[in-house]
Amino acid sequence: MSHIIEHIIEHAFEDSIRILPFIVIAYVFLELYERRSDVNSKLNALLSNKTGPLFGALLGCLPQCGFSFLAATLYVHKLITPGTLVAVFIATSDEALPIFLANPQEYPTLFWLIATKIILGIIGGYGLDLGIKMFKKAPVEDEDEDLDIELSNPACTCNDPFWYTVLIKVVRVMAFIVAIQLIFTAFSEFVGEDRLQSFLLSTQTFQPALAALIGFIPNCAASIVLCELFLIGGMSFGALVSGLSVNAGLGLMVLCKDGKDRKDVLFLILYLYGFSVIAGYLIQFLM
Repeated sequence: MSHIIEHIIEHAFEDSIRILPFIVIAYVFLELYERRSDVNSKLNALLSNKTGPLFGALLGCLPQCGFSFLAATLYVHKLITPGTLVAVFIATSDEALPIFLANPQEYPTLFWLIATKIILGIIGGYGLDLGIKMFKKAPVEDEDEDLDIELSNPACTCNDPFWYTVLIKVVRVMAFIVAIQLIFTAFSEFVGEDRLQSFLLSTQTFQPALAALIGFIPNCAASIVLCELFLIGGMSFGALVSGLSVNAGLGLMVLCKDGKDRKDVLFLILYLYGFSVIAGYLIQFLM
């Protein structure tokens, strides 16, 4: 038992340390945004409604779940649109790329996986922003205008030293991330990857929907199970896309923790799930 606990702690800390550079980058960037107007204007120009989801999807396809954390942090500070956030989440692949790279015969599949997730990220991101603009008539600005957002942070400590403020924020969020990783690493350890695989194999008709539910687990074990099951022929490509499109790692946890509007957070999660499942079934049908 002590060996299992030791393994859980070790694995949880390894996963947490891996994302530390992105946490530091995120809070350095946010602190600069609070203190310097030139950074503010450049960010607004880059993440305008016209380019945000496109850049988000391209950024998200890089093999690191840290980008989903970065996107979620920017979103809760109202620096990017919901569509840009969703584009990053959908395109993020975490452990999928290393697993496929370890199997050279699967390189063509890896290419199509990355291309599919980028395209879905762009479609899902722009679709969400457009839908919000048409039906809610709110958070998204006019297409011809850049985002004009003023960072509103009641906990702003702009009078404190720059690196002290960054350090305090990084320590706080790292404590949260380590706690979350301990919980889900323990879950993965006691449930076991074999049981998750058996569960998916026994329900092939509903694989895209079930794979997407498993993809919500903010731990690398989820993406590993999905990829390994696909590689042994136990999962369709459509189901793999569904599962990996919601597998945004700690980005979703940050969104749930720091998102002030719970209805907004729930809507984004349901949109991400619904879009990913529909996309998975369409791909499964076409292939």
